[in-house]
Amino acid sequence: MPAHSRQSLPAKARQPFRLSYIWPPLKECLIALVMVGLGGALYLLQDRILEEALALPSSGAMLLLLILLVGIDLTQVKLNVRWLSWSILAVPLFVVLGSLVGGAMAAWITGESLRVSLALASGFGWFTLSSVMIGDALGQVYGTMALMTDLLRELLAIMVLYALGRHQPQVGIGSAGATALDSTLPIIKQACSPDAVPLALVSGFLLTLLAPVFITIMIPGI
Repeated sequence: MPAHSRQSLPAKARQPFRLSYIWPPLKECLIALVMVGLGGALYLLQDRILEEALALPSSGAMLLLLILLVGIDLTQVKLNVRWLSWSILAVPLFVVLGSLVGGAMAAWITGESLRVSLALASGFGWFTLSSVMIGDALGQVYGTMALMTDLLRELLAIMVLYALGRHQPQVGIGSAGATALDSTLPIIKQACSPDAVPLALVSGFLLTLLAPVFITIMIPGI
């Protein structure tokens, strides 16, 4: 996005700060953590009290349902062909490259398998997908790691957007990853200029499409 277009925007073009804009993404994070706790409690109930008398759907079935619902949601996103410029497409490209480089560095530092670390880095903030896919393939320990990785990414994105969104929207939107399409979009509209909204939609849309592909490629044994 040209710098002069951001500077020419009047101050009133940006929405005033409201705590209500922070609540939706924080609420999603809290709901995800509550769901993890409820899932653990339900497993203990099923395993130790009901002695597996309760038929629970498999994580694979839930994953297919999630992908179906996301596919339906993506059909409602209206993108303009004029938005597909290099300056916009560069943001999701560098998000992918940065995530993979970060995953490789994490593998080198921790001694974890490279492919496992790359899989954990490939959720691009979409914690409901990464936790299920990785947990189903590698076990619940890694699924929880994927959940926490992408939850923390979303919380970090909120702080980055408010700190840098006014002058460096590309950095904030890139840190939001796939969530720029949905949960952090209200914050992007508030913290960044109106010109940044197409960037958020395109970047979030592409990263949402790429996340399941990269996770599948990176998971060992698949």
